[in-house]
Amino acid sequence: MKKVNANRNYMTFLNGLTYVYIPIFIFLIAGTLIRNYNVVFIFSFFIIITISYFSAYYIVNKNYSKIHTNKFIESVIPLIFIISAILSILVSLFIEI
Repeated sequence: MKKVNANRNYMTFLNGLTYVYIPIFIFLIAGTLIRNYNVVFIFSFFIIITISYFSAYYIVNKNYSKIHTNKFIESVIPLIFIISAILSILVSLFIEI
């Protein structure tokens, strides 16, 4: 039998998207069932995370091709949190006005 070696050193754009979306879906489902989050919060949270992921991945990798796993963990994930925090502040300011 031939042994197949999987290359775990690189991550595609869609693999990274699943790593980001799975905890977010769990958070939103739990928040909806337990805390009764409203629909506006759920959609705005989902849109902010989506925009943050797309922009952070593009800023770090300069395109949407494969990225090294260490680079994804060290650069993309923290940048997602920074961009989402800035967008959340902007959205909350626009909602107050």
